[in-house]
Amino acid sequence: MATKTGWKTELRQRVIAALGDRNHKFQFTEFIEEFGVEPDTAAAVAEALYSRTYVQCLADQVISSHENKRLRRLAKLLDLSDKRVTELADLAGKEAYQAQHAKAMLDGTISDAERAQLQQLLGTIADQAGDDPDPQESDHREDKSSHGKAAAGRGSGASKVSRAELVNQALTL
Repeated sequence: MATKTGWKTELRQRVIAALGDRNHKFQFTEFIEEFGVEPDTAAAVAEALYSRTYVQCLADQVISSHENKRLRRLAKLLDLSDKRVTELADLAGKEAYQAQHAKAMLDGTISDAERAQLQQLLGTIADQAGDDPDPQESDHREDKSSHGKAAAGRGSGASKVSRAELVNQALTL
């Protein structure tokens, strides 16, 4: 068994290698065992890694099909369930919107250009919230991932929301 020291850096390196090479073998559960990391701790780091990556993809206010594929692959590599990915994307999207809104309000008003950027970001977030490649499959899929138990203990109330709901939530900021 490897030591716990540097496991986060090693995780990032292995995930980056696996993202770059589809033939690269990486199993998150084996990684956890190899480094002797507590599953809840590893799950939290994996979720943070996914969330940061999602926010980076939102930086240009559009998630391209290439970015979407990479995000799905990242979720698979990190053993994140579809439900948890949706929750993380929802939370990260709201945080990105709040940050963009706060930036736009620095001068006390929102210009037409800033309003357009906020609308574009909301549209992207709404598109992602409604982007379920196979609803019947994911609705009936049981969360068997190592994150399922950790996430269940935290009890997030995040769910898929419509674009109108996102707009209403944003307007209440």
